[in-house]
Amino acid sequence: MLSAIRAQAAAPKQPVPVFTLPKHPDGVLPSGNTGLAMDSAVGAVQSWANGFALSGYFSEGITFLGYAYLSELAQRPEYRVISETIATEMTRKWIRFTSNDGDDKADKIAELEAEFKRLNVRDIFCRAAEQDGFFGRGHIYIDTGDTDDADELQKPIGDGWDKLSVTKFSKKPIKALRTVEAVWCYPTNYNSSDPLKDNWYRPDSWYVQAKIVHTTRLITLIGREVPDLLKPTYSFGGLSLSQMCKPYVDNWLETRQSVNDIISMFSVFLLATNLGETLQADGDQLFRRAELFNLVRSNRGLMMIDKDTEDFKNVAAPLSGLDVLQAQAQEHMASVSHIPLVKLLGVQPAGLNASSEGE
Repeated sequence: MLSAIRAQAAAPKQPVPVFTLPKHPDGVLPSGNTGLAMDSAVGAVQSWANGFALSGYFSEGITFLGYAYLSELAQRPEYRVISETIATEMTRKWIRFTSNDGDDKADKIAELEAEFKRLNVRDIFCRAAEQDGFFGRGHIYIDTGDTDDADELQKPIGDGWDKLSVTKFSKKPIKALRTVEAVWCYPTNYNSSDPLKDNWYRPDSWYVQAKIVHTTRLITLIGREVPDLLKPTYSFGGLSLSQMCKPYVDNWLETRQSVNDIISMFSVFLLATNLGETLQADGDQLFRRAELFNLVRSNRGLMMIDKDTEDFKNVAAPLSGLDVLQAQAQEHMASVSHIPLVKLLGVQPAGLNASSEGE
């Protein structure tokens, strides 16, 4: 057993390359399309960057974790509550339409408010902000009624204010707004040759289940952009809140379980006896005796020992200070997410002159 453990401890850890292309499910890209790997500029830059990446980076998870793993993390409340709290606060007060040109715009404002309510804009943006927290990228698809028209989806619809938008939407309204998770959107057609242009490392269109959709039809939310070298690795998304918080959540979960283990087994019973009996023919009787004690022990029980050859003791671990250590491990999650404790955890400030007025 010692030999196996020594070999395992001495085995070098294999680092995971930081600068790699992301993996998407089958069907997101058209059949036969290999995606960003076709871009020689990206491949050359990634090879160069991996050559200079420091070893040990895998321990903190500072490479893209993948949409499958990020989807798993979204099930844990420690990750989910952070993203949901920020998304809810971003859209809680929402927006208000006003006019400052002196004319009465009440009818126009009422029309805008009714349209925003029909399209459920507030909830859609809240959901997209949550997805940005979970995956580092959120998309809102503007359904113009052309979802089944592959050719039309590749054409721009403008920015909402230019002549193109006026022409596109003069005769037909927007049918609906829908969120699309990042795992179903794969970037394509972006500028990787001239950083002086405004579309530098910004996709002009996306593959959505093998359909090419122009970027103006997908409102993309990226709250935490990564450096240019990492954008292909993150599928041209940003850094997810789940990945940012992962080291702190891991520490909290380990601390929480350790504290629970100590509380569950803070008292250890010691029996000083002659262990030489275990080498005799009926040596298993000693282990049966220990098993019987563990099965029936309670505060109302009785342990009988030989007064001349045995001694019985109770060793208890101190429990003071465990609440402070556990609370500090949990508070670290609030520090990395920039959410006050009273908002994220429902914990009121404690101590001399403590006040939650600022929070």
